[in-house]
Amino acid sequence: MLRAALVLVVIATTLGVLMPSGPSRAPSSAAPEPVIRTDLARVRPVSRQLSGAGMVSLPRDGDGHFYADVQVNGSDVHFVVDTGATVIALTRRDAERAGLNVDPDEFAVVAQGASGPVMGVPVVLRQVTLGTRTATDVPALVLADAGQSLLGQNFLSGFDMVSIERDQMVLR
Repeated sequence: MLRAALVLVVIATTLGVLMPSGPSRAPSSAAPEPVIRTDLARVRPVSRQLSGAGMVSLPRDGDGHFYADVQVNGSDVHFVVDTGATVIALTRRDAERAGLNVDPDEFAVVAQGASGPVMGVPVVLRQVTLGTRTATDVPALVLADAGQSLLGQNFLSGFDMVSIERDQMVLR
């Protein structure tokens, strides 16, 4: 239970520093798939093997962060790479883009942040692909009021190494 509480504190801390997202992209025309629910206790970092090979190099943005365009359930989602985030966290808009129907009535407190309770719904992402690397059945959170989706440790931990070399984040 203490571990789950610590995970939630890390998520809440990360969410407290997020900035509003950039311009939105057109939603996918594919029919939304039902949301797969997961127990909140399962939403934690997982030493996950990624299928595929190769490395991914991400340039540092002008704001100092690293961003990645990732395929989630076959749809493009723009993430800030957050090595301090325990799990992948999606905005409501990005969850919809990825075909996840989340009922706003199902949002519940999943963390406590600096500005109060963080509302979200735990889900499982069918497929997450960055470059040539893919993970399946990835636990994540859909957050009620996030401005930017976060690519967290439960995906990043599938790489052997995450490093910053000059102004590039390199995932091997």
